[in-house]
Amino acid sequence: MIGRTHRSFKRATSGSVIGAGACVFAGSLAMWAGLAHGASEDMVRAERGKEHGKVASAFISGLGGGGVETDPVLASHFYRMSVLDLGLREVPSPTDYQLTTTLLSFASDLDPTNASIARSVVEAAWSAGDLDTMMLATRRVITSDPHDTVAQLRLISSVINKQQTIDDRLRYYDRYLGQTGRAIDASVRSRLALDAALLERERGNMQGFIERLHLATKLDITNKSAASLTAQFHSQLTDDQLLQLEYQFRLLFADPLDPNVHLMIARILASEGGFDPAHRFLENSIMLFRLESGRVPSMIEEIRLALDWQTDGPQAVLDDLNPMLRDQRAQAKQQIENYIEAQLPTDGLIKPEEILYELGVDKIRLLATYNQGDQEQTQDVLNDIERTVNNEIGAIGSVLANEGVDQRAMMLRIVSLFSDYQVMRAIVGLGSDKIRPDIADLTKTIPAFEPYLALIEPMALYAEGSYELAIEQANKQGSSPALDLIRGLASEKLGRREESIELFFKLSQENALDSYGAFARSQLFSYGVGDMTLTAVGKEMVEATKTIPDWVDQMNSRPSIYMYLDLEVPKKRFGILEQSMIKIRLKNVSPIPLSLGPSQPIDSRFLILPSIDQDSAGFQGEAVSKVLGLNHRLRLRPLEEMEVTLPADSVQTQWLLQMQPNVSIRQRYRLLQGFRPRVSDDILDRLDPEADAAIYGIVNSPLGLTSESDILQRLMLEESTFDVDELAQVLDGPDETARRRAVIASAGRLLLPATGEELPAIKQSQLVGALMELYTRADSNERARMILVLPHRHQVPKMMSFDDHVVSLIVSDALIDSRVDSLVLAAALLTRTDAVDSPIFEVLDQTNDPRLVIIAEIIRNRLGLFSPTLGTIGPGVESMMPTKERFGQ
Repeated sequence: MIGRTHRSFKRATSGSVIGAGACVFAGSLAMWAGLAHGASEDMVRAERGKEHGKVASAFISGLGGGGVETDPVLASHFYRMSVLDLGLREVPSPTDYQLTTTLLSFASDLDPTNASIARSVVEAAWSAGDLDTMMLATRRVITSDPHDTVAQLRLISSVINKQQTIDDRLRYYDRYLGQTGRAIDASVRSRLALDAALLERERGNMQGFIERLHLATKLDITNKSAASLTAQFHSQLTDDQLLQLEYQFRLLFADPLDPNVHLMIARILASEGGFDPAHRFLENSIMLFRLESGRVPSMIEEIRLALDWQTDGPQAVLDDLNPMLRDQRAQAKQQIENYIEAQLPTDGLIKPEEILYELGVDKIRLLATYNQGDQEQTQDVLNDIERTVNNEIGAIGSVLANEGVDQRAMMLRIVSLFSDYQVMRAIVGLGSDKIRPDIADLTKTIPAFEPYLALIEPMALYAEGSYELAIEQANKQGSSPALDLIRGLASEKLGRREESIELFFKLSQENALDSYGAFARSQLFSYGVGDMTLTAVGKEMVEATKTIPDWVDQMNSRPSIYMYLDLEVPKKRFGILEQSMIKIRLKNVSPIPLSLGPSQPIDSRFLILPSIDQDSAGFQGEAVSKVLGLNHRLRLRPLEEMEVTLPADSVQTQWLLQMQPNVSIRQRYRLLQGFRPRVSDDILDRLDPEADAAIYGIVNSPLGLTSESDILQRLMLEESTFDVDELAQVLDGPDETARRRAVIASAGRLLLPATGEELPAIKQSQLVGALMELYTRADSNERARMILVLPHRHQVPKMMSFDDHVVSLIVSDALIDSRVDSLVLAAALLTRTDAVDSPIFEVLDQTNDPRLVIIAEIIRNRLGLFSPTLGTIGPGVESMMPTKERFGQ
């Protein structure tokens, strides 16, 4: 997946280039079209061929294999250098991704069964806007990994999207959803059914829409988009709350970790008086919100307090809120007294009266206090509300004149705050004689407010004791929670018991989880009819909630009860020519299927954190973490597992280890699921906590698992101890494997020798000469490997003669023998070209591989702009160790 190392974690998680799930085309075809064509101006230029020509045809043959001999080792070198090149770009453009796509296509041809490389081609091509190459690479992914349902969906969606009319597309959908497509995984067919349903709705066939939408939910319960659309559709058709609750349960099983689904279930239950089970789902929602952001949104806190009032009474709410506020104010007062006693200035200290709850919380506290008949405490809370309203109105007024501010929205917010305060005054009957003077003062200051403040008239009339007029004015203005409450209270004052009960019951149902609804239910209890809020439908709902198993609640805090993660090292000792491999096993151990992907119940985003044992004496540099996106499945069925074996190290670490073959290294790996920065409690209020990742470290997400590997040993390369004469002898020998080892040993001796073992200039020249002799007689694959492994002149000056030798052989082969080897030329263009007038560009007319032209044009353009390339950076190792890794295998 696209990503960066933990040293630039913010960019890795913010999706600055492409999100972890951008290649999951699981939405509608309309969304697919938007993704495909919503390109930047730079991408449009690339697609129109203004930067480096039309590229689609270049890969039709290239990704077809093209007769290239399989060479996984050379493929790994191409992959590594391609990603290192991309890492040189701070903000890669589509052109940069096109170069990566082109280079990775060579890697994929050299190792065509490697699904990881093919997936990297997909992602690079997507970022380049090269959709044809992306789909060709997708076919290779499916060939290598037939169980990759994400790739299957992408490919099928592409085929259907090419059809010109809705009818043609629907015919293709019917083919995949009918008998012909039964072998396709149900999760894929479910997404196709959803797309077909949206097309049916677009052409006005609602019966077809309903049938296909039903099929989408039937095929796969993890298809959250289908479940959500179903719930929305039926909520518009019926007022049957029990049926709506059933659809919310379906949505819950599609994603048991969505806090908004739990919250909606709580709302539906509370509306019919099912307050006890509503508590269960509200607590789940609160837990999930807290895990997601570290805090509970203020809206949810108000809902919690309203529900506590419904189940435990208003005094329980006051017992929850008042002691906390009292203690904080006492501490603030004590701090001021301590400063005064110490003769220190107190200007910067917070005053006790400045410690306030948010307005919604204080509205609940006010009505609960009023309900308990404590007039003195009611006045204190009303004073707090006045301070809160004045503070917020003052803050709005300070920015109202700023350029770009939506003044109408700001003014409406002021009216809303002012109205809330006056409504509270009227209800509790304190300071109500000031309502009209306050309205007059505000309209005199800002006349435009007058039409909006007319909404307060029923409250003012009620406060003045004009109950009939209050009801009459409220009826003229329609319905709102505040107006309904005034109607109910006015009817109560007039002795109209039945009207009052009807209004309070309506309010308690429609606003069950806010301050007005809780207060209205208390009024019903005062009439002795509070139990009426639990309706017959509510009783059925209460029974229905008992069918939701307890493990749904436990998933909030114990991810290990629904998934299993293991990190294993298949081989614990390996040589320098081998990559350290790890095996990741991810398993669904829950009783239901669960979706897999970024921010899904089973998170597919992983970070591998490497550590090198301190006993690895002589190792230079820092092992860099690796980002993974295991987006290979749309879901995992119960007890289904996904097993992936891949290189453990990032490409930066692989390259750094390869340059130090003289060191024996002990390594261990830690795997974090859904990684994020560790943030201390005192900085939760900061806008950008990700910036502290480097300080506090990175941890798995609260609903992600971790795993750690055993220690593995990377053995020192025997040839790294050879002197130059011995290395030259091996390089001249017949054993290709031995020569490979000697080339790597030579690269290490030249670029990163151990302290005290630096080669003198004459020995460097001797070693470079031996490498040149080997290169002259080597076949094309061995030449390409040498070019991609050995340092160049800007890293080691003595390599100038080798670089010139490489270029001269390429030119002579092309101009004299009309022979150009694509692999050698691609490698040389990437790592041995440092000038726009290099002779290497002269051979392009002799090649039949259009990919080489693309590489050459991009490299030459970079050189002309003095932009860093792998052929120009240096000297030393640090220039080859960018902090960004764009792909994870």
